[in-house]
Amino acid sequence: MAVEEERVVLLSIFGEENCEFREGEVLVRLLGQEVSEKLWLRASLPGGYPGVVGVMEVVSFGSRLDAEESEALSFVAQGAAVAGAASIYSSAVAASDALADINDDKGTKVSVEVPAFRKRQNKTLLRTLFLGHHLVARKKRKALKELSEKLEVSVLLKIGWPAIILLEGESTSVDAFKDVVTSWRRLDVRAEERDDVLLFQASRRLPPNYFKEFGPNGMNDLEDLCCDKGLEDLLMSIYGRRQEDKNLLRLLPEDLEEEARSMNFLCPITLSLMTKPVLLHTPPQMSYEEDAITSWLAHHPQKDPCTGLKHPRPLRTSANDRRRKDIAKWLKATGLYAPIISKVARR
Repeated sequence: MAVEEERVVLLSIFGEENCEFREGEVLVRLLGQEVSEKLWLRASLPGGYPGVVGVMEVVSFGSRLDAEESEALSFVAQGAAVAGAASIYSSAVAASDALADINDDKGTKVSVEVPAFRKRQNKTLLRTLFLGHHLVARKKRKALKELSEKLEVSVLLKIGWPAIILLEGESTSVDAFKDVVTSWRRLDVRAEERDDVLLFQASRRLPPNYFKEFGPNGMNDLEDLCCDKGLEDLLMSIYGRRQEDKNLLRLLPEDLEEEARSMNFLCPITLSLMTKPVLLHTPPQMSYEEDAITSWLAHHPQKDPCTGLKHPRPLRTSANDRRRKDIAKWLKATGLYAPIISKVARR
């Protein structure tokens, strides 16, 4: 979608009074605000846009949101940004949706009532992993901590985009926890591990009643902790990824990782370097790691993982050979990753 075409879309959806087009950037007022509030998405337009994604930042000119909430919205917006089509539109819609969650959260009470359940005499250890488009609202985060304490379930929580909740505890307690969380919007169970063991405590990977929250940019810290605790397979399984493929990103120095992100070489779902990219045939025409998008579409056949929009027909993918070759060429230019290049070429 050309810049002018996207201008037409933004004006039609958000209204002329809520869009401002400047030299090198666009401002879009987020939907769902009170008249007195002025929370805007500021999108930069780098050279090569829309083929190159710009910086998406949520800025406040008189909003009730605090700095942490504004930062979380910015991560949601940047995470939804795509190259090639509707980048600003996708980011503005995602940030507006997250803002609606925050406003709903401030106006309503999030229930932490524990459903009736009875612990089994022969304990079974259960680990469950939730994946969601985003989680920003403070009341929901507080509710998760309270549930963790009441049910004696260990929790790893990654907020912002994407939202990840990893639970570990006695199976009936985890099931009770799930009953509460699954009633919330946009949080789905993606993977589970169950251990029927006698040495219940010895099988734990996390300390009992452990709760740790990771910020919007805390994906790497979450991954490191999961690797340290032997939970990497559970984390990777929600993306349909094999651990040896995940190691490709771990080999990248921080500066190259940022460069790969700016060139759209990282899968929007796994946030990892793609080894077998495929194109999703729906605007905004985004590329994903094949295993990751296949796993996503198995659960959400009509839903775009970036925009959250549900389409009338099942979505289709096709191999993106051009992107695969671009990644291989970029890796070769670094002069450091010959084994990775040969692996990418073989697949």
